[in-house]
Amino acid sequence: MWMHAEPVHFAAGLDRLSFLDLQGAAPVTGEERAALFDTLQREFSSGDFTLHALGGDWFLRSSSLVQIATSPPDAAAANELRSAMPRGKDSAVLHRTMTELQMMLHEHPVNEKRARFGAPAINALWLWGAGSQNEMPSPSSLPVAFGSDAFLLGLYRLIDRKPDPLPSSALELLPAIAKQDRALIVATGQELSVLESRWIEPLVTALRSGTIGRLDLVLGEWHIEATRSALRKFWRKPWPPTQWERT
Repeated sequence: MWMHAEPVHFAAGLDRLSFLDLQGAAPVTGEERAALFDTLQREFSSGDFTLHALGGDWFLRSSSLVQIATSPPDAAAANELRSAMPRGKDSAVLHRTMTELQMMLHEHPVNEKRARFGAPAINALWLWGAGSQNEMPSPSSLPVAFGSDAFLLGLYRLIDRKPDPLPSSALELLPAIAKQDRALIVATGQELSVLESRWIEPLVTALRSGTIGRLDLVLGEWHIEATRSALRKFWRKPWPPTQWERT
């Protein structure tokens, strides 16, 4: 079983921790990654978990299957950290592993150097996207796909297929996907307002007109299933995605 291991910063408040993604103003440099990886990999050279570097990203491998549900970094940054932590039957194991990683990173020379420049410490690894592959998917089981996400590319490489490039909006895709039984579109790294205007709104319009028969939206932890009949529930007040909140 594998999962992403993303270097992040946990900021301590009066009564809670806050999550800071280090992709923006204070990114982790290649030199810092190499130094941190050497330390962490040495500590995790044996046991149930091992740390690996693949294609510039870090992954934690578990020697056994664990029953957990995780949240991507953007969900952790947008919500209270406690609610975004790994959950499920074996979540305590993952929480303990994350705590051990924090202790290893606490006084690492990399963080002492970052402190001198006023950069936030790399004091935690965010574990997410856990999954395992028990059976090889068949070529017919995966629909036509659009996007360049690493997971999507790897999944389709297993069946010797390659997703098509992602255009700038759903409008350019509609003629192609209207002829398919199913289609998978992975639009990552986009602001929610852009995602709404370029992808969600055109697809909902296509659903309303009958160009497509069903729409499944997966936005982080959100999974919305929409059909034409659902759009006819006019008594429900619509809320744009930018105003959605977890309850």
